[in-house]
Amino acid sequence: MACRRFPNSAMVMIYFSLRQFTDARFSTLATAVTVAGLVDTLRSAGPFTVFAPTNTAFSLVDPATLTQLLSPAGRADLIRTLTYHVVPGRISAAEAIAVARLMLD
Repeated sequence: MACRRFPNSAMVMIYFSLRQFTDARFSTLATAVTVAGLVDTLRSAGPFTVFAPTNTAFSLVDPATLTQLLSPAGRADLIRTLTYHVVPGRISAAEAIAVARLMLD
């Protein structure tokens, strides 16, 4: 599923599990989740659906903005940004597409 803001990027919907932290496509996300201190939150009882930006998507973010978000001063903004991409429960791709279509109508 492509991110609407970055149409050429990859936005992958995943049911979060810690194995994503070893998937090279999500290394920037893994770093961001760690810096934000959200690893334990995502380890807690779920399930969670994560609309997970890949490294390709992160590469489209202004480097200065990404650096600021990953800094101690940007932690609150980073947490807000990351938690915006997480919803409780399991949401299938079909459900997400149906909601997106309703929002676009």
